Amino acid sequence: VLVQQHARQIEQTPIPEAITALLHGATTPETAEVIPFPWWRRASQQLQRHAAAVACVALLAGYGVAQWLPDSGNSFAAQLAVALDSTPSGRQVQVQDQQLTPQLSFINHSGEFCRYVSLAGQALDATAEQRYLKSQH
Repeated sequence: VLVQQHARQIEQTPIPEAITALLHGATTPETAEVIPFPWWRRASQQLQRHAAAVACVALLAGYGVAQWLPDSGNSFAAQLAVALDSTPSGRQVQVQDQQLTPQLSFINHSGEFCRYVSLAGQALDATAEQRYLKSQH
């Protein structure tokens, strides 16, 4: 009820003449001179408008190129994969100062080929290879 009384009081208060005169005097001119921007300003605006798209394309291109480059920081993983693919069970092979001995090969429940190996005295199966490699890096 108190809010309604204040709202009525505000609605009934007339707008001062000075404000009314300002509002009536604030008309826009009928004619205006349009000044074109200089060519360098228009070029700058166009560049800013397309900068985000260019940045996205450059980012995607860089990511794509990085996927095709050889991964020099993970040479242990590459050597381990070659050794697992080419070394017969029971034969020892050196992989970056560690002894790798494949013990047996099998097919898991998902139909994937796996190898049980010992690496520098640790027993691993080849499906655990990725977990082992992540713990080493």
